[in-house]
Amino acid sequence: MAVAVFPAAPAGELTAARWLAAANRILLWAGILLLILYPLLMVVTAAFVPPFLDDQPLKLSEFFTGRLLTAWVNTFRIGLAVSMLSLAMGGLAALLAAQTEREGWIDLLMSVPFLTPPFLASLAWSLAVGRGGYLSRFGLPGAALENGLFSFWGMALLMAAHYAPIVYFAVRAQIGRIPTSLLWAGRISGANSGRIIVQILLPMALPALLAGGFLAFASGIEEYGTPLVIGNRIGFPVISTEIGRLVSVYPIHLTLASALASTLLVLAGGVYFASHILQRHTNPSSKNNSQTMPDLLPLPLRIALWSLLTAYALLTVIIPYGSMLLTSLLRLVSVGPALGNLTFEHYAQTLTSESSGLRDALVASLSLALLAAALGTLIGVGCARASTLLASVALIPVATPAITMAVGFIRGWNAPWTAWLPLYGSALIVAFFYTAQFLPYAVQYARAGLAAIPPSYEWAARVHGASAGKAARRIIAPLLWPHCLGGAILIFSISFRELVGSVLLRPPGMQTVSTYILREFDQGNPAAGMAMGMIAVVAALVCITVARRLVARNP
Repeated sequence: MAVAVFPAAPAGELTAARWLAAANRILLWAGILLLILYPLLMVVTAAFVPPFLDDQPLKLSEFFTGRLLTAWVNTFRIGLAVSMLSLAMGGLAALLAAQTEREGWIDLLMSVPFLTPPFLASLAWSLAVGRGGYLSRFGLPGAALENGLFSFWGMALLMAAHYAPIVYFAVRAQIGRIPTSLLWAGRISGANSGRIIVQILLPMALPALLAGGFLAFASGIEEYGTPLVIGNRIGFPVISTEIGRLVSVYPIHLTLASALASTLLVLAGGVYFASHILQRHTNPSSKNNSQTMPDLLPLPLRIALWSLLTAYALLTVIIPYGSMLLTSLLRLVSVGPALGNLTFEHYAQTLTSESSGLRDALVASLSLALLAAALGTLIGVGCARASTLLASVALIPVATPAITMAVGFIRGWNAPWTAWLPLYGSALIVAFFYTAQFLPYAVQYARAGLAAIPPSYEWAARVHGASAGKAARRIIAPLLWPHCLGGAILIFSISFRELVGSVLLRPPGMQTVSTYILREFDQGNPAAGMAMGMIAVVAALVCITVARRLVARNP
């Protein structure tokens, strides 16, 4: 039997290749260190060793004030409420999707919240309810809904509706892996539908349910947008908004903000780790099911689940998007929806010089998001190809609250030894924050693409005399680029409307999409803000659709 032997490469070429690979690894580690590890290290250092950053030591009494203790209690309360509601909504929707032929429509509905920033949905709902809201104008109980919305459970319900898809897709995938033969065996043995669900389906889907619940809890405790819009109005402080207040409102207390951000990082990181452990036990079967599932939903329960899904559609799509679109088309919001009050001038402002900052905000967000997408893709692909350790470190922002990363950038790039570097207070630091916070998307897309490329392709090129660089350029790159482009598009779409880093890190005088929307609402011009919001949502929809199609065509 013939054995293929790699041709010996010239010593000079081999040495150059080794030096190039070493330089590449050094640059990648330097990028990960400066973008991720250094800011997080500065957060912890500022919390425990304040004199290192020329700060005063933190007094224990400052950490345990009545306001902060209330914020911690509220954070846990909202996290638990969001987790429970997300489990109910996502789990029941997954059960219905597994028992219907219209699961594609349910998947589409559950994907919509990913397009909508939570703060934007909250603002849209605030315009829809109330005595002068759109629901009241159309004869619906808008005043009663206002009392429900601006309450603890109203805020929890809006946040849970946004994070229920996390539970839904985890449970949906898990149910698809359960061997249908087990369910049919229960049916043949005489078990009714309720017993099959409780004793077979639920135990096997439980790890996915718990993992999704943990992720919803972590997302709830680190959420900033909805507590900012609704929580501040009802006097419901949480830790994320308290951190934002401490770093942006006089008297500024960066040491206390760092301590709170460090504690939130440990809490969120622990929850994400627990979710990761549970997800390792969510694959009971690797075989494809050749049989359909037995019908487990009696007609009354099926009707109830469809009714619940309709209510979810009203909560996440119909009412908020209707409110956003209608507001963006109104010349005067106080006049309300009337034919003579409709206009497209708020959208036209994006193309004119008389834009009151709208076009400037669009250009700023577009430029920063493009830069973040380019940097994130380059670093993400390099990390995915370099080593498992480097790729794992690059995934740390997944378990890092955005507010913690923002505080890290403030402490790290505003430190005394960085005074010579004009990074803090510039637009560039916002782009670097986007890159760091959303780098895991690029890494995951690149890893998925590399996993789909058989190693034999590169080996064949090397056997025929191609260098490592040529094999990567001619073999790996053409096969990998659709996944890389998909990751870049996803980073762009999320960065384009990012809130936390934009609020806390942008230089004075610069507006992004999210800060422009908040400013217009504060100044009593919600129509222009909602026009910007609709542009951001449409941009996200187009980007995510293109990214999914690219990956679907090149699995």
